[in-house]
Amino acid sequence: MRGINFAWGGLAVFFFVLFFAPAVSFAADYYVDATGGSDANTGTSTAAAWQTISKVNGITLQPGDNVYFKRGESWDEALDIRESGTAGNTITFGAYGSGVKPEIAKSSGRGVTIIDVAYVDFENIKVSAPGSDAIWFYETSSSNLSFTNVEIATSSIGFNFFDGAHSDITITNATSTNVVRGVLIASAATAEDITFENLNVSTSTNAGVEISSVNATDISINNSTFDGNNDGLKIGGAGEITIYNTNIQNNDSYGINFTSGLSATSEVLIEDSVISNNAVAGVLVNKVVDSLIFRNSTTTANGQEGLFISNSVLSLEIASSTFSDNGEDGINVTQASDVSIVGSLFDGNGTGGVYGAGYTA
Repeated sequence: MRGINFAWGGLAVFFFVLFFAPAVSFAADYYVDATGGSDANTGTSTAAAWQTISKVNGITLQPGDNVYFKRGESWDEALDIRESGTAGNTITFGAYGSGVKPEIAKSSGRGVTIIDVAYVDFENIKVSAPGSDAIWFYETSSSNLSFTNVEIATSSIGFNFFDGAHSDITITNATSTNVVRGVLIASAATAEDITFENLNVSTSTNAGVEISSVNATDISINNSTFDGNNDGLKIGGAGEITIYNTNIQNNDSYGINFTSGLSATSEVLIEDSVISNNAVAGVLVNKVVDSLIFRNSTTTANGQEGLFISNSVLSLEIASSTFSDNGEDGINVTQASDVSIVGSLFDGNGTGGVYGAGYTA
């Protein structure tokens, strides 16, 4: 009898676990090989890789899943990222094998579309989309996304925050060449806590980064380079922008262009940065700014002013900075209040060190 009771007890435990224990999902790795794969394969090993991005778009990814594209391969297909991971189990799109980055080379239309997702990592992939967006953030929302070692080439816009609400997004070690804009935060988008770390944009015909949204805040641009664009940075909206340890050089117009026409930018910090050899001014402030701090930074060899403030800055602090060899004034302050310039060097500027705001140099 004790044996029978033990057996029934074991069955009771079994059925309890079966029906009442939480479901357990196991993360999967998927592999995609444009040349050697087949969509009839399982996709779960390099030897049984899928062939197309269409196959990837057709499955439902789970938190913790990874999709790896084979290095040296390319796909003329669009990737749609629709599923979210979780804080402890991101969904990752990456690369496997050796050689150059796998490339999503879309001959027409967008390369990658981000559709209402969170906790996704996208890394070690090249994207090109001539005449369209390489990576497009759809009109819904996205958060907790990271893009690492991503290469953008020959596209209209590298990263297009077109519409919707986007937050906690980091773009690290990314390059963008031969584009109209490296990054666009469009006027209809809401963006918060967006970080660009080691972003390198060159040969864009509009701007390396353009921020048009008045609902963009906590934007950080760190350790980055903007070289040979039209404007290095073009900021027409936004609040609380930090530009740190960044080189902005050889651009055909302005290094940083705070453009007129949109509402005020609240706080700007430019620190430990070099703004040089831009065809017009190093920094143009042509819109209302609550606070501008220019600290331990250099503007040199720009075609006109090092820093030209042609619209109202309510608080201007220049500290421990160098303004040298600019074509016109080191600083031209036509509209500013609460101005502080301390510990800074003015040397070899075409028409003077500081003009306006009660200063002469």
